[in-house]
Amino acid sequence: MISLFLFCIIMCMKTVLITAGGTAEPIDNIRSITNTGTGMLGSIIADRFAQEAEVERIIYVHGHRAILPKTEKAICIEAAHTKLLQETIRRVCEEYKPDAIIHSMAISDFCVASVARLEDIGRIQKTAEVGAQFHEIEFVDAAIETAKSGDLRKEFAKIPSSIGYPVIFLEPTPKIIPELRKLAPDAVLVGFKLLDDVSQEELFSVARRLMEKNDCDLVLANDYQTVQEGASKHIGHLMARDGSVESFTGKEAIAEGIVKAVMAHQA
Repeated sequence: MISLFLFCIIMCMKTVLITAGGTAEPIDNIRSITNTGTGMLGSIIADRFAQEAEVERIIYVHGHRAILPKTEKAICIEAAHTKLLQETIRRVCEEYKPDAIIHSMAISDFCVASVARLEDIGRIQKTAEVGAQFHEIEFVDAAIETAKSGDLRKEFAKIPSSIGYPVIFLEPTPKIIPELRKLAPDAVLVGFKLLDDVSQEELFSVARRLMEKNDCDLVLANDYQTVQEGASKHIGHLMARDGSVESFTGKEAIAEGIVKAVMAHQA
């Protein structure tokens, strides 16, 4: 009976999918808008999962220049921007059927919709000033349409400085985490919520909403104020569905806590 129980535990955790680092949304072929995500915590989590005998492989989907895990169990796949990340996760979930997903990647909230010349937008403003009676929303709509039709990326692979002042129009990126439960309904899903300089009450409240909205099993809530203090001072609060919270100080301790919680959940 004991050997059968151990066999079942070993069989239930083969593949872990980890996303890590930050996305970089292209402005043109050379430049991009990115964030401060480095993938350090994700890489530590991957190396800690590799110590578990029942974990056979770790699919590590990462941003450009993200820190990579050291373990040979990791299959590293770069996904530089949000659209490519979305496609990659769908493919990985279909091919590998992950038993756990650790979604630690810092995904950009916005991507570049178009890049316009300032003077083109300025002409719309001048038209409004001489009596076209633009309502505010009409001006915005006209500016967006002008930017799309005159998108500098259609004209230049690398937008030259000679154009003067470019106006970058951003649009929201697709949310990845709502898809994860549909893609891997039986996986242990760990979401991450990072806020900046907020009260613990607000941080926990936002993290709980993330958990409920996206059907996460666990959520790691952290504040950027501790992240930027260094790996040893990073504070993470691991929240479970039952409302319990475990707090850890240091990326190594956070990784240890996440791995233990996931493995216990699977067992």
